[in-house]
Formats: sequence, C-alpha cells, structure tokens
Amino acid sequence: MLDAATDVREGEELDTERLTTWFAEYAPDLAGSIEVRQFPTGYSHLNYLLNIEGDEYVLRRPRAGHRSGLGHNLSQEWRVLSELQEHDDVHGPTPVAYCENVSILGTPFYVMERLEGVILRSNDPDLLGLTPPVMQELSQSCVSKLAAIHDVEIDSMSLETLECSDDFIEREIERWTKTYNASKTDDIQEMREIGEWLEAHQPVPSDRTLIHRDFRYDNLLLDPNNYTDIRAVLDWERATVGDPLMDVGTSLAHWFEPNDPDILLQLDLGPTVLAGSYTRREFVDRYAEITGRDCSNILFHYVYGLYRMAVVAQQYYARFCRGEVDDPRRAALIQTVRALAVTAKRAIDRESIDS
Repeated sequence: MLDAATDVREGEELDTERLTTWFAEYAPDLAGSIEVRQFPTGYSHLNYLLNIEGDEYVLRRPRAGHRSGLGHNLSQEWRVLSELQEHDDVHGPTPVAYCENVSILGTPFYVMERLEGVILRSNDPDLLGLTPPVMQELSQSCVSKLAAIHDVEIDSMSLETLECSDDFIEREIERWTKTYNASKTDDIQEMREIGEWLEAHQPVPSDRTLIHRDFRYDNLLLDPNNYTDIRAVLDWERATVGDPLMDVGTSLAHWFEPNDPDILLQLDLGPTVLAGSYTRREFVDRYAEITGRDCSNILFHYVYGLYRMAVVAQQYYARFCRGEVDDPRRAALIQTVRALAVTAKRAIDRESIDS
C-alpha cells in the first residue's frame, strides 16, 4: 500500500513548540509552521510526517525509554544515510537534520526527505496487482539491490565507528545468544539447541562489506507506478561492516515460502509467498550469480537469520511481560519465537533452506 500517515497516537505526540525553536536555531531550512501526522507501523522507531509550510519531511526517533540493545542506533543510521548520498546504486533518503539533545523531544531524532512510494507489507495479490511476472522481476530487483549494498566501496566511506572485525561472525553469535538468555521468559528447547549449533558450525567469513542487517520488503520503498523499481532502502539503524552472507541470511529468514508455518505467514512481512516470487533457493542462486560469492554454506546464515529474528521477537515480548510497553501486538510474540525456532531446527535437521 502507499505509505500513508494517519493521526498521531495518544502518548506519542511531538512537542512542536520545542521542535520549531530547535529548527529555527539549528536547521533554518526547516523553520516554519509545523503540521504533524504519524506513520502507523514499526516496533522500534516512531516515524512522523512533518508538513512545514507545504514541504514534507519525515522525522524519525526511538520510542521513549528505548534501549540501544534493540538496535536503536539513530546516530549510526544518520551517518550511513549521509555517506550513501554518494552512491547512486543504493538509494537512501536524504538526511536533513540530526539532534542528539534529548531535551527537545525526549530522545534523539533526525529529519530526512519524504519520499513517496509503496511499501509491500501485505501478501495479498489482489491489493496491488502483484502478478507472477511482476513478482519474478521484483524478486530479481531485491537480490540486485542487496548485492549493490554489498558492492559499496567501504574504503571511500567515513564509517570508522562501524563494527569491522575479523571475528564478526563469532561476535554475532555470542551477542545474540547472550541477548536471548538475558531476555528469556519461556524454556524453548529448540532455541537452546540452535544457539549451540550456531556456535559449533561457524564458517570462515566470506568477505567484509557494508551490510544493512534488516533488508526485507517492509524496508523497501517502491515506485508506485512500477513496483519492480526500488526507490529507496530504509531503516539503516543496524548497518555495519561485516560478512555479507550474514546479511543474506537475515533476508532469507524474512523470505517466507507457502509451506512455512502458518504463524509466520500471518506476520505478513511481504509478498514472498506469491506466485512468481523467488524461492529462498532461487534468491541465493541469483545472489551467487551476481556477486560470484560461494553460498554453499548458506544453511548456517539462514539459521542465524531465523535465530536472530526470534531473539528480537523475544526481546519485544520480554519488555511487554515486564510492563515496559503497552503494545497489544507484542502479547503473541512468544508464539512467533517458537515458530521461528521450530523452523530453524527443521532446517538444521534437513540440512536445507527449502521449505
């Protein structure tokens, strides 16, 4: 659907008086009367549509009381977007202003240009006319865009503060295992077994590139007149430098197929189950063809992607259980954790990424 803003939710309002004052002093191009609406989606960040004297911008900030462990690295996202303006093949929104002073809105925030487009959060083919030929071309565009991110010349970017270590995979597995244990609420045997399997089966890193770490359909802005044209890649909060196949694995974890568990299909993260869409295997084969990288051990990276996705869901569920957030969408996330764990364990047992 067209990414549209609605009324601001109660308790998530912006202090427009403080914002106007800050703009006037630090971002004079944004000075003027502000009208605010809110984009309704998103677990971690809040996104607002600002209309300033007829010009539209998007303001992005974490939820109040955010924790950096959930990936809310707004300054990092700002830096990456700024750097990507020099790379035409990747396309990120143009950042306009960044504020780390939490006294203005209660959290850091930044403002970027507003790009209109379609974000595919539904797998309903009738909603957008997603025919098999369209889905096949769109799948190819997705893989090509991910490969383009991994082709960015990182030596030309001033990203010294991004993680760039030889033990990136080891650190990732250690990080997510510790994060899961710290947020665990239920005893899920599969999660324990998957963590042990990942620890024991770490491959040699394939390469070191810029990676997005959350490349999926609902972070892609498509041309409303041509759904196969990706206008921009959004949500760079987790971007870093690391093994590109870990990025592929994260994408595969969100690339559901019709035979995957119903509870995962109900997450409705995009149209990957529609006729014409690449299968996970086709996704990997196309990526290997474009990049020339050896993807023969992609099972590890896929299982890693599922495990990481499960841990993120567990974090959100744990915060709900502790009463830190009052978001009814989070009440059923423990079932998502279980389904992702079962899917990952099945992939390990079958030694296959196929459904």
